[in-house]
Amino acid sequence: MNMHWSQIAVLLCLGLAVLGAVVRGRRRGLFVLLQVAMAVTMYFCLFPPMRDGASHTLTILNQDWALAHAPAAGSVVALPEATRPPEHAERVPDLATALRRHPEATRLSLVGRGLSARDLPAVGDRSLEFSPAPAMSGVVWLRHPQTRARGGDFQVQGQVQGLAKARVELRDPADALLAQGDVGSDGRFDLHARMRVAGTLALSLRLLDEGGQVFKQMPLPVRVIDAKPARVWILSGATNPELKYLRRWARDAGLDLHTRTQAGAGVVLGDGARALDVAQLHEVDALLLDARQVDRLSDSQIEVIDRAVRDGLGVLLRLDEPLSARTRQRLSDWGFRFGPDQGTALVQLDGGTKQAPLPVLHRRILMPLGKDWAPLWRDAHGTALGAWRARGRGRIAITGLDDSFQLVLVGHSAQHGALWSQAIAVIARGITQTRTPTIPWPLWQDERASVCGLGEAATIVAPEGQTLALPLDPATGARRCAAFWPEHAGWHVLEQGQERIPFLVWSADTAAAWHHQIKVDATADIATASSHRPHANPAARERGPAWPWFLAWLLLAGLSWRMEKTVLVAKSPQGLPN
Repeated sequence: MNMHWSQIAVLLCLGLAVLGAVVRGRRRGLFVLLQVAMAVTMYFCLFPPMRDGASHTLTILNQDWALAHAPAAGSVVALPEATRPPEHAERVPDLATALRRHPEATRLSLVGRGLSARDLPAVGDRSLEFSPAPAMSGVVWLRHPQTRARGGDFQVQGQVQGLAKARVELRDPADALLAQGDVGSDGRFDLHARMRVAGTLALSLRLLDEGGQVFKQMPLPVRVIDAKPARVWILSGATNPELKYLRRWARDAGLDLHTRTQAGAGVVLGDGARALDVAQLHEVDALLLDARQVDRLSDSQIEVIDRAVRDGLGVLLRLDEPLSARTRQRLSDWGFRFGPDQGTALVQLDGGTKQAPLPVLHRRILMPLGKDWAPLWRDAHGTALGAWRARGRGRIAITGLDDSFQLVLVGHSAQHGALWSQAIAVIARGITQTRTPTIPWPLWQDERASVCGLGEAATIVAPEGQTLALPLDPATGARRCAAFWPEHAGWHVLEQGQERIPFLVWSADTAAAWHHQIKVDATADIATASSHRPHANPAARERGPAWPWFLAWLLLAGLSWRMEKTVLVAKSPQGLPN
């Protein structure tokens, strides 16, 4: 225990007093013990020992508190979200106000839904016990990109709780179906669509129950931009269905595509001839080769490709046939060492529905040795279907998947596009983009939001037409952030110079299950952390009463005086006067 300087000073004074009394009076035995005991009791009279203070519990009622079935202990307060609180509950505007009114509270008992961002910081170091209301049914987690290039893949991932055999649908603003899928046994779903129209859109995500009725519908904002298409060059040593559908996907996705295929007997199909040199490859973002083409390239051409990769080019090698010794050596020079070829294996990708399952695909069992690579794709069981590694400023990837075209044949062109979009996104040469403000998502009405990457005169235009200035917070430094509280749900517009960025604010009931789950998780984390602290609140430790120590000192002082008097009388022949 740390001692204050005043306590140390008192200890020194009392110690000197005891030493002086013993030396001056030349006392022994019981007299010395009495002096020490008096010093100890005097010290504890001035500084009583610490003890656990009285535990005062403050019960906090929040939304749906009646469903939690938790007993209320101590004082009871009701937050604004609590409906129909009991008559003895005190209404408070927020948790901080409740704690100012009840400073004696050392323990907090929250009943109902989790605390919002408004109230979480007020908990501080106090002990928090959380009695949550039953979980809400619906979408409790969602993720999708806010910005996508026109023609690119749009992926929506999420999780549903409380609904058995549910389905999800993704529809465009005209109510046309873009994607659909069943919710898995773990509640998760994964949808893929392609954005073909530029602009700011509000797609619709529908959650259907077992009977096919719409249980919940929520808008998903996405900004589709006309970005510069990736420049892709495909060189193939033979024609096959995989190449045919890969070429078709690239053109549908709006890629800047150039292909050259050797059909045999000196016949070359595709676009016009281009020189395979550093200057030409500098204008390419991704180069796709198959195993036969890698074997046919000359050593000088391989060296040119390697120089281009080190300068930023991305290369994807489709290992669709057994590798020759020449090809193995070239891949080894690029950092990919392989064991013996073990033939092919079946592949089941994640996704699909019971009505339209994904087909079983095939891959060559040919993965690189070592650990200096990252997975390019994974199947439904988590097995890597490809690998990539950095080389200089660029990346080189390999894959043994050789019949992804079957996805298109059975009506899963979106999954086929998502597969190859992901591969191109991993390896393609990076393109410098204009820096734009970062708007968080999701945004809910009446909840604080922080926008970063702002200029000096940024404003937000609300749906009702009000204009809100965004003064920068100096504490955010180079991140240049500003906070605002949206008062209305709907489309807002961030204006900064000539730039106008629309974004959507949800009402509290748009995704209520997810909204509440976020608060429940944050509150549960604080409750768990507080349970591991030995003393959740410093105010729970206080000094004990001083009067028992004073009475003990007074008793010892009287006893000491009486003994001193008895000794003096015994030493004086005439005794002491009365």
